[in-house]
Amino acid sequence: MVQEREAKLTFPKKEKLKSRKAIEALFSGGNKIKSYPVMLVWKKNEHSCGNPLKIGVSVSKRKVRKAVNRNRIKRLMREAYRLNQSALVGMLPENNKLHLDVMFIYADSEIPTYAIIETKIKLLLDRLIKDLNQ
Repeated sequence: MVQEREAKLTFPKKEKLKSRKAIEALFSGGNKIKSYPVMLVWKKNEHSCGNPLKIGVSVSKRKVRKAVNRNRIKRLMREAYRLNQSALVGMLPENNKLHLDVMFIYADSEIPTYAIIETKIKLLLDRLIKDLNQ
């Protein structure tokens, strides 16, 4: 029983958005949801194979100069997503042809606390689910 819960709260490599083509397509024709300082860009992708949900995380190099701080913010965002992904993952069945590409972008120069990041990511995920249901 414990192993099942842990398996649901993972962020494996197959769920990470890494394809350059997919990222370019996401930014050229994706939908945006903003909750300062985090922005979510998403796009339905019907040609994707494999996992129905691909997630990426980005922090602007212009806003956050030091790589140490950028990596810290990205870790916080990935952890907040990992712990709050269940609602989004639950609505995308495995046999459905709907594939979703999602990118979280941090757009502030200050290093946030985990609590701020988590509340913003929860809010963005709720808005995304609401947009997908319409």
